Amino acid sequence: MSRPRTARLLALAVLAGIAVATLTPGSPTRGGWSIGWPSTADIAVNLLLFLPLGLALRHLGVRPLQVLVLATLLSAGIELTQFLVVPGRSASPWDLAANVLGATAGATAPGLALALPLAAAWLVSGPLLAPVAPPSEQWWGQWAHPFAGTTPFPGQILDVRFNQVPTADVELSRSETAAMRAGFSPPELIFHVELRTGRPASGRSHLASIADGQGGAVIAFWQRGSALETTWHARGTALGLRSPAVRADDLLAVPDSVAASLATWIGDGHWFTVAEGAFYDRRAGLVLGPWQGWRLLWPLAPPGEWLAWLLSLVWTGACLAPLGVLLVSSGMSRRRRRGA
Repeated sequence: MSRPRTARLLALAVLAGIAVATLTPGSPTRGGWSIGWPSTADIAVNLLLFLPLGLALRHLGVRPLQVLVLATLLSAGIELTQFLVVPGRSASPWDLAANVLGATAGATAPGLALALPLAAAWLVSGPLLAPVAPPSEQWWGQWAHPFAGTTPFPGQILDVRFNQVPTADVELSRSETAAMRAGFSPPELIFHVELRTGRPASGRSHLASIADGQGGAVIAFWQRGSALETTWHARGTALGLRSPAVRADDLLAVPDSVAASLATWIGDGHWFTVAEGAFYDRRAGLVLGPWQGWRLLWPLAPPGEWLAWLLSLVWTGACLAPLGVLLVSSGMSRRRRRGA
């Protein structure tokens, strides 16, 4: 059997397998659209599902850039069909990205030693930002603690609740911890703090947190001037990376000595915080996509909006540029060989 015919049969077999794997109904109800982070296993499955397609197209003489376009169109069609037609299947932008990356990997296999791991790290970093419960079975509530290198909070903490469980400034019981842990399925957390504001301190002040009893934080609120900083234990943290931190500038730019309510929700690929009082309502939000993956590596205080935007751009470029260079150089090499 000739090599082109073998490649064509492989491509047809792969397309049939993709159709069965992606367009088979999952349940009677419509799945809709999902921006929530998939598991690492889901990403790996999508990568491996489309990698043979890229390999077959490569052997048919299709250029890597053309493979990229074809894989994007095919995957977009699959996601649209899942969204509009197939019951029980949810369309996801992360599935599309993993599919395209897998096909591209199969089409450019000789140069993947650097490009594919970096691109995969960028793609996986989004799901790694999702909150996850630490393994410890007994947590602590902490109200405005004077940690080393911090400035005492000039106001007063009135009430703390985590995943709807009232949280005192003490070691929590195992039942309270279990109730809080139950809020992590699906991966999300809700942290609510009632306080009386004080004059913004010059340094960093601890407002409230849930500690895991082993030197780490499940979630924490910090005040730096009029900014609110939020850190949490994420999937990446469980793998040895840093706890992601987000800064909301001017969220605490409110009058002194008034009652305020702070609430943060983290889940389904989003971080959202609101500060409410008698005369103000301030809100901040962020989509925790792969472009925010640098937060799992950032060793300094969380930056403001413009620096965070720049870091997201640099992180994305550093991870994806090698794959882009590989695609362009591979296409140019093929053209030179055909023109020789």
